[in-house]
Amino acid sequence: MVALLVIGFILLALTFDVWVQHRAYALDALRRRISAPDPLTLPPELRPVPEGLALDPRHVWLESMGKHAVRVGVDAFYPATLGRPDVVRTLDLGAPVWRGAVIATLARGDREMGVHAPFDGHVVAVNPALAQTPGLVAEAPYTEGWLYRIEPLTSARPMLGARTGRTAREWLIREGQRLKELLVKVSLPSDPALGATALDGGVPVPGAYPELPEEAWRRLTEELLEPAPEPPRSWRGGA
Repeated sequence: MVALLVIGFILLALTFDVWVQHRAYALDALRRRISAPDPLTLPPELRPVPEGLALDPRHVWLESMGKHAVRVGVDAFYPATLGRPDVVRTLDLGAPVWRGAVIATLARGDREMGVHAPFDGHVVAVNPALAQTPGLVAEAPYTEGWLYRIEPLTSARPMLGARTGRTAREWLIREGQRLKELLVKVSLPSDPALGATALDGGVPVPGAYPELPEEAWRRLTEELLEPAPEPPRSWRGGA
């Protein structure tokens, strides 16, 4: 009986040791991916926003295409968080859209990020290239990776709350810092070392975040896409 208990204890100890080593290996791999350089994209705050584009608080860009249409896509924070998507799921031509509703989904493996409509309207064009080349959203988010052209409702104000020029650039810098802070928030206390890694350097590279535990990923994406309160004007370069 004693021998069986000893054998059982040894097996339990070995199983626990294997689990600890596996977790340590996985976390070490994630830390390396967060701190290593990646050729896919630069950190979001270093990605220039082309002239003529406005940025919505939920990281959607807008470009006026004349009187009856606005072209929309996602800014660099989507690929910085998700990496290069495997699939971009979009609405059908003519579909209605409502401000705040999810109008597209970017997926990489079992991780997804929803794209929220910046105004009310209906879809008048869908980027046909995304069906075959979803990675355009990561490689050229402000140009070839556009999502839709949307015709606003008569009562809609597409540019309401959107930022342009210097204001947009300063906002992206603040959002880059918020992204790092969110990683710390969702990583602690489950992995303090991972949270500390985010504070040691710049914005983590694309593709690292999807390896977070499922609950941490959900919290990260939900809070990232929830507009942050505006800072005092003095934080934004004064009046």
